[in-house]
Amino acid sequence: MGPNHQAGGGRPGQWDDVAQGVSQAGGATTIYVIDPRDDKKVLAAAKKSRLGPSKAPLQKGIYTKNKYDVRLRLDEFLSQQIAVERLSEVPFGLGLTVEDWGKHTFVYSFGNIYEVHYEKGPRSERVFEKSPIKEFMAKWGSIVLAIPHGPWNK
Repeated sequence: MGPNHQAGGGRPGQWDDVAQGVSQAGGATTIYVIDPRDDKKVLAAAKKSRLGPSKAPLQKGIYTKNKYDVRLRLDEFLSQQIAVERLSEVPFGLGLTVEDWGKHTFVYSFGNIYEVHYEKGPRSERVFEKSPIKEFMAKWGSIVLAIPHGPWNK
């Protein structure tokens, strides 16, 4: 784990770090999927800066006093409808919700969002939850996906 991570998570922006690392090291594309009910100001700021969140203070590292820019580069902006069609064959992606920029995270695969819920422990029936992208976005709003390069995003 790098200086911006702590076991158990909980710091705003830490999933942004993971998505950013995947994007930079592995050659992934970050896609902002726009919920039709999206806050127009947040969307406009993201499109203008091509960073998410567009204005974020530097985050202090957990184990160092250094400060880091944890904003995520945004490569593409797609409507929910186009994303559902275009990303249906993507086998894997990392994702985060725009509302909190990384506190709520998930894995994406073939049109579905997979979440892990630990609040009730590993025996909970909801420890793993699968939702179609439209259903998930109806609850959480806009999302950002980091999708590895492959034949599915051409």
